[in-house]
Amino acid sequence: MDKNTEGLDYLTWDMFDSPDQDGSGYKYMEKEPVVILDKVIHKTKLLAEIEVGYTSPEYARALDLEEDNSHRIGKGIRFKCIYKKSRLLFVKELMSLGVERIQLSDRSIYFDTDNSFKPPVLEVVRRF
Repeated sequence: MDKNTEGLDYLTWDMFDSPDQDGSGYKYMEKEPVVILDKVIHKTKLLAEIEVGYTSPEYARALDLEEDNSHRIGKGIRFKCIYKKSRLLFVKELMSLGVERIQLSDRSIYFDTDNSFKPPVLEVVRRF
């Protein structure tokens, strides 16, 4: 079996790589958020262009991400979604699969499965 598609039907692990580390999506992303997004894509038949998955310490610094940012530990995903109706469908399905931390902008959706110390949130932000 190809590692890049292991456990996934629509997505590939390299979509979640930190740009400075090939293979880091497979190596460092938590399985849960990736599998959840794969299931949502299967159900909705919508496309998701991954903008940020795992971030290496160096890349996280370049993005000015805080130390406790979920991308740094492979639990956060941000993907492009420019249509309002599609964003609504994505959010509905993410919530039905138990995701409690979601942020929306007019061009992207961010979610994470980092529930350990962070409270549930559903919010609209101007931009990420």
